[in-house]
Amino acid sequence: MWTHHNMSADSERLIDSVVAGLGYRLWGIECTGRGAQQILRIYIDKQEGVSIEDCMRVNRQMTAMLNMRTDVLGDYRLLEVSSPGVNRRLFSPEQLNDYLGEKVKLYSNTALNGQHNFTGRLAEKTTDGIGLDMKGEIYRVPFTAIKRIHLCGNVKNK
Repeated sequence: MWTHHNMSADSERLIDSVVAGLGYRLWGIECTGRGAQQILRIYIDKQEGVSIEDCMRVNRQMTAMLNMRTDVLGDYRLLEVSSPGVNRRLFSPEQLNDYLGEKVKLYSNTALNGQHNFTGRLAEKTTDGIGLDMKGEIYRVPFTAIKRIHLCGNVKNK
C-alpha cells in the first residue's frame, strides 16, 4: 500500500525469503537516492529486538545473494540493513493492527483540512483507512492519502 520502492514483487519475495531464512521478519524496504548514491534499505525485526550483529548477518547474506542476482538490486548501488528503530516507519496497513492507541506521525499525499502532516493517536483502522485521534477529535484518513506513517517514540516490539 505505502510502497517505498519500485522493485518487482518477485524481488521483494526473494529478499523476504533471505531475511526469513535467517530468522528475522522483513519489516520494510525503502529505495532512496540518485545516481551513485542510490540506496536499497532493508528493515528487519524480531521479537527480542535487532542488534548490530543481526544487521551485519543479514547484510552479509543479502550481499552474497545480490552479487548472484543483480536483477534484484537494479540501479541501487548501496545496501543498508537496519532495525525499524524506536520511531519505526509503518510500511503497510497490516502493521497498524499492533499499534492501535499509539502516537503516530502521518504525512499525507494530499491536504486534509488544509494540512499535510498530522500527529495523534492511532484510534482505529478500518478497511479503507484510519482514525487519528488529535486532541479528542477523530480525523479520518483514507489509506490512499497516506504517504508515510511512523511511530513517535514507541519501543513496543510486536
